[in-house]
Amino acid sequence: MVLLEKVNIRKRDKLKKFFREQNYLAVLLGFALLFINILLLTKISFVFTPFIVFLKTIFFPVLLAGVLFYILHPFVSLLEKKGVSRIVSIASIYIIELGLFVFLVVTVIPIIKDQIDALIDNLPYFGHEIERAARRFGESNLLGKIQENLNIDVASMVKDYTVDFTKSLSSVTGNVTGFLSTVTEVVLTFVMVPFILFYLLKDGEQLPNHFLKFISEQRQPAAMRILDDMHYAISSYIRGQIIVSLFIGIMLLIGYLIIGIKYAVLLAILAMIVNIVPYVGPIIAITPALIIAFIDSPSMVLKVIIVMMIVQLAEGKFISPQVMGKKLDIHPITIIFIILTAGNLFGIMGIILAIPGYAILKVLVTHGYRFVKLNT
Repeated sequence: MVLLEKVNIRKRDKLKKFFREQNYLAVLLGFALLFINILLLTKISFVFTPFIVFLKTIFFPVLLAGVLFYILHPFVSLLEKKGVSRIVSIASIYIIELGLFVFLVVTVIPIIKDQIDALIDNLPYFGHEIERAARRFGESNLLGKIQENLNIDVASMVKDYTVDFTKSLSSVTGNVTGFLSTVTEVVLTFVMVPFILFYLLKDGEQLPNHFLKFISEQRQPAAMRILDDMHYAISSYIRGQIIVSLFIGIMLLIGYLIIGIKYAVLLAILAMIVNIVPYVGPIIAITPALIIAFIDSPSMVLKVIIVMMIVQLAEGKFISPQVMGKKLDIHPITIIFIILTAGNLFGIMGIILAIPGYAILKVLVTHGYRFVKLNT
C-alpha cells in the first residue's frame, strides 16, 4: 500500500515537472480555448444584443455622472467636515449647480447660439475666401514651381475640400432625424445623470466595500490597495484636466477678445472642451481659430499664433505642473500613442477615455507584476 502510494506520488511529481518545463503548452492551450470562446461568441452574438443596447443607453449617463462625482465629491466632503449632513451637502451642491446652469442658459448660451448661427450662415463666404486665398497663394513663384513639379493644383484641391465640407455640414445641420435622436439622448442623459450622481455622492464611498465582499478576507487588503490606486489615478486625471482646460478656455477667451477675432466665445469654449485630451487637444483647438484668422487677414493669423503660444507656455510652465504634477507618471510620447490608437479603434469616446483607461490598466499590471514577483 505504501509502495503504491509512493508510485502515485512519483507519477504526479513527474506530471507536474513536465507541465512546468513545458509552459508553452499551457500558453498554447489557453490561446486555443480563448479562440474557441471568441468563435462561439460570434455565432451567438444576437443573444447579447439587448444587453449591448442597454449598456449603450446607460453608458454615457453613467460616465458623465462619474466625472461629476469626481469633481463634486471634494466639496461634499468639505461641507461634511464643517458639520453639514451628507444629504444637505448634496442638496446644497445641486442648488448651486442649478444656479450656474440657469446663469449659463441666460447669459452664455445665447451668445454661443448667435455665433454658431453666424458661422453657419457665413460658411459659403468662408469657402469662397479660402479658395481665393489659396489661388492667390498658389500663384506665387515658389509654390508654382512645386505645383508644376508635382503636377497638382492647390486651389482646385482646396475648392473641392471646401465644397465637400460645406455640403457635409449642411447635411448634418439639416438632418431632422439625427437632430431628434440627439435631442432624445440629451434629454435622457439630463434625466438620468442627477439620479445616478446623487447615489454616487451619497453612497459612492461604500462601493469598494461591496466589491470586496466577492473576495476572500486574505486578499481584501491587496484588493483595497488596488482600488485606492485606481481611484487616485482617475480622480487626479479628471480633476487636473478639467481645471487645466478651464484655465486654458478663460485665457484664450481673454486673448481672443483682445485681438478681436470673430467668434471668440465659441472658439474659446471649443478649445476648453478639446483640451481635455492632452497634447492632441491644443492642435485641434487652434485649427478653427487659424482658419477664421486666415480669412480675416495675415496679421490676425499671427495674433492667434501669439495668443496660443502664450497660453500654451503658461499652461506648460505654471498651470499643469501645479495642478497635475507627476501624478500619472506617463511619458508624453506614450500619451500621444495611446490617444491615436484608441481614437482609431473606438472613435471620440476612445480618445476621451484613453488616458484614464491606460491609468487603470497600469495600476492593474503594476500590482499584478508585484503579486507574481512575490509568489515566485
